[in-house]
Amino acid sequence: MEPITLDQLVDRVLGGPTPTVAPKKGSKLRRVLPGRRRPDRDAPVTQEPLEPMENLDRPGPAGRDLAPELSALLGFAPGRGPLPWLTLGPVFAPDNPQACLRDLRTARADQVRGLGRAAVSWREARRLREIGLRASVLSDLVEIFPDHEAAFFRVAEANAGAVRRVLERVPRGILKARGHASEVYNSPLARRIEGALLLLASPSIRGAVPEAPKLRPRAVAMVKLTTKLADVEARVDHLDRRRERYETLVRLARRLPESVVVADLMTREARRLRAGVVELRQLTHGVQFPDLDGDLVVSGPSDAQGSSVGSVYALDAIQVHEVENEDQEMDTSPIDDLRRLNQRALTELAKLTLRVERGLKLKPLGQVEIPRAA
Repeated sequence: MEPITLDQLVDRVLGGPTPTVAPKKGSKLRRVLPGRRRPDRDAPVTQEPLEPMENLDRPGPAGRDLAPELSALLGFAPGRGPLPWLTLGPVFAPDNPQACLRDLRTARADQVRGLGRAAVSWREARRLREIGLRASVLSDLVEIFPDHEAAFFRVAEANAGAVRRVLERVPRGILKARGHASEVYNSPLARRIEGALLLLASPSIRGAVPEAPKLRPRAVAMVKLTTKLADVEARVDHLDRRRERYETLVRLARRLPESVVVADLMTREARRLRAGVVELRQLTHGVQFPDLDGDLVVSGPSDAQGSSVGSVYALDAIQVHEVENEDQEMDTSPIDDLRRLNQRALTELAKLTLRVERGLKLKPLGQVEIPRAA
């Protein structure tokens, strides 16, 4: 049974082709509010709950072209979980390499145990994000067509109070779910990487990893880059969600070209999005992938999809006055550029970590099967 789309919602309330669907109890919009009574339904409801538009069902934050080393480090297949943004400690030789090795073993075990629990939190964060988008779209429609407010709420199986509470609670719910995932998975993953890099800097590793002195500068550069990127993770995610909202308004404006309210909403959201992108570019000005001396091969020829060092990863600052240029084409590429840059840095860290673990003859960790919706 196909869920109702934004197009169908508009058609059913404002007139137009209406495909026949069977009734379904319980709105996804209300499921975020446990214990709420069903809204008043004087008129029969024969539509399904509001869903995001089909063109907004974009892939999750994880890349679907992960290098095998990165997939091996994370413990899940491409597209099955979000890529972490990690803050890592400095790389220096440990005073007690044996204790560092014990910490590395413990972190590996903690990561494996935490992955399944983190997957539950990732699914919850994604569910809440979709619910929040549905609520914001519904709120926009009510603002655009106030005379049809009751009809929109009836078709979407919601009410004004529920939408307001969803918009208030969803951001907190997403932060809580992601915080739990970070605690049980990202934290041990970071400890695992840090432990491997500390051992890489230790003279005692030379027998297991003869090329360790040459790899240490690479490790230092990757740690600095990854930590800088982690500082803007929250902004990147916020702008990504704002871009989704803007795209819904663009789609709606194409369906309703005569609506002044739609155009005003879209213009307002475009200004906010453009201002956020300008700020992101300024915050990350000069952040780029460092020059590295050759490619690191963990075990035999790598079949990873490499990226040229000459690729444009630097994000140049632009002038603030560009925010007010409404005729300028909306450019949100810095959001995706930073995600790709983070993925590339994580791939290098994965290669370094696995090289140390292989040199120490630590058993490779298997992957956990995670549903694609995670």
